[in-house]
Amino acid sequence: MLVLKVKSKAKFILGWAPFQWRAFLSIVLILSIVGLNYSNAAATGSTYYVDKTNASCSDTGAGTTAALPFCTISKGASVAVAGDTVQVLAGSYAETVGVPTSGSSGLPITYSAASGVTMSGNGSTSSGSAFRISSKSYITINGFTITGTADRGIYVSGSNNITLSNNHVSYSGTPVSGSTRAGIYISSTTNSTLSGNTTHHNSSHGIQLANGSNNNLVSNNLAFANAQQWQRDASGIRLDASKNNTFLQNIAYGNEDSGISNYSSSSGNLVIGNLTYGNGDHGIDNLNSPSNILIGNTVQGNHTAGINFEGSSAPASSGATIMNNISVDNGINPITGQKSNIRVDARSVYGTTMDYNLVYLSGTGTSVIQWNGINYATLAAFKAAVPGQEVHGLQADPLFLAPVAYATRPPAVVVGDFHIQAGSPAIDSAYADAPSEPLLDLDGNPRVDDPATTNTGAGARTYDDRGVYEFQPVGGTPTATAQPATATSTMTAPPTTAVPTFTPTSTPFPTATATAQLPTFTPTDTPFPTATATAQLPTFTPTSTPFPTATATAQLPTFTPTTTFTPTSTGASSSPLTFIANADSYVRESSVNSNYGTNLQLWLDSDIGASYETYLKFSVSGITGTIQSATLRVYSTSSTVDGPTVYATTNDWTETGITWNTRPPRTSSELDDKAAISTGVWVEYNILPVITGDGTYSFALVPTNTDSVSFSAREGSQPSQLVLTIAP
Repeated sequence: MLVLKVKSKAKFILGWAPFQWRAFLSIVLILSIVGLNYSNAAATGSTYYVDKTNASCSDTGAGTTAALPFCTISKGASVAVAGDTVQVLAGSYAETVGVPTSGSSGLPITYSAASGVTMSGNGSTSSGSAFRISSKSYITINGFTITGTADRGIYVSGSNNITLSNNHVSYSGTPVSGSTRAGIYISSTTNSTLSGNTTHHNSSHGIQLANGSNNNLVSNNLAFANAQQWQRDASGIRLDASKNNTFLQNIAYGNEDSGISNYSSSSGNLVIGNLTYGNGDHGIDNLNSPSNILIGNTVQGNHTAGINFEGSSAPASSGATIMNNISVDNGINPITGQKSNIRVDARSVYGTTMDYNLVYLSGTGTSVIQWNGINYATLAAFKAAVPGQEVHGLQADPLFLAPVAYATRPPAVVVGDFHIQAGSPAIDSAYADAPSEPLLDLDGNPRVDDPATTNTGAGARTYDDRGVYEFQPVGGTPTATAQPATATSTMTAPPTTAVPTFTPTSTPFPTATATAQLPTFTPTDTPFPTATATAQLPTFTPTSTPFPTATATAQLPTFTPTTTFTPTSTGASSSPLTFIANADSYVRESSVNSNYGTNLQLWLDSDIGASYETYLKFSVSGITGTIQSATLRVYSTSSTVDGPTVYATTNDWTETGITWNTRPPRTSSELDDKAAISTGVWVEYNILPVITGDGTYSFALVPTNTDSVSFSAREGSQPSQLVLTIAP
């Protein structure tokens, strides 16, 4: 296994297969172009081998060579410490691995499976998972095929910084009352990553996060045909009472209940670029879960309302942002439940914003949108009745290559193809500045301008497409994704946090995956400025059936589009310079030794004993005149009644090393302070007194009240800026 550690804070884990050499060479080329670093993580720590098929295996030996391996994975787990790898070789392992030891930051304990490894647990319905991780941190489980466990396939509880990647989990539990089990189950677990996993035919949800599993990234996963069978309650991916997670470019189809579900006060979650179709209930469901953001998803042929927001009491699922989605032929004739492509019930309309969505019904007699309890047969009727919503919405056939038939109950498990064809109204018509609009599509393709289509989109680019796929024009000279040019200067601009496609082989699930992971993750995220080269990541080329992908970011409640910032000169001879943060992180008083430099969000809060502070660093060069103005700009991904104060600090901190206990001291008094801040706006601080010329500058954003607020980190699509206006 090769682990590519990317300076942009994304980590790519590739399990070798002959066809992946070309993808690997592409990645290396991309990394060299954008200035990223990679290293072989296997060089640190020890590797223990497990091979029960080897006649020389022994659990009493050293296990440090493939020739003299351990016989059981549990033995490898018993000796592995931080930085070690337990490499499991081909064979069937009927055991439950308890994972007794934690790794540490930068030195996880990695459990890695070679091709041909199958795990089935120990047969217990209460503790028979293949892996059980409890109260541990920095553990990676990669590449295992897990099938037929009596309990959940992988079970994680009370843990943090766990990575579950490229695993294939199926047939967990039994489809009878009391014995159903999710494929992957995460409880009370934070800052973790679930990426590139395939979950299918489990007797409950494919992937479930529950009980305060906050600040996690769920990306590039494939979930299909999960069903309890005795009752309708199995979703592809489900969230219960968990907040500030990101669902990024997952595919969920043919599941018994909804494709993706946010339930029971699961708020502040970002649902970006996911494909959900042919499920037995909703495509994307939000129940009693406010302030969630849905951007650029494609939802088709689900049994009830395609995109659904509802609740039993206030705040229900209010304060939602719904933009750039395609929702087609959902809720045609449900046995039970609601009609419509997009539904927002009466308790959820408050603070909810909808725009730039594309809806369509191939037949008549049902509802395009249900809003505040009223069904609207056409988008035009909805716009007339509810001014200000869906101002740029479209009702038209998106021209999918192969949509599926409307889902029955139980749903059929049919694979569709949701690439859009030439002439689709989704082409070049999205809002590029929507919160966390991804720069790469589900296939890993950049945004391009179709020469044959008039641009009707808006924002930093007027040619983004709606939905999960960007149309790739044949011929002509399409314009690749670029950020709006402001002033030129020396910048350190991160590549987008996009994840590659793992499109299909001939089987109904990927057998190998190239996955971009974003290690530890926290709250939501947003759009994007200044010019940079976009790193397009590899795609597994399909042979017969289409499948998953990824990209992402997040942001919170209501969104008010703002114009893209271009520094304006203060006089005829002035010139602006814009610098992007080259390091940022937040720190937590309640986790004094934890680092959050890999997160997509920067958080602030001043709760007693649980404060959050944010730190930013900029490298400034090219100053050849007098500095007339200096503005620190941060992009809000949530709102607050009282914004933070900014101070200058020393520069003796690093993005991946800063903690509450090691945060740098302040070197200035208060430079600027802000009052109320809305979601989705640039917040500007005057920091002129401390900017003297070329050099490195660090700042602390310090909260002044207990009303938390978040800003986009530099991994997000709107990294922080330092804008200087220079007089010659």
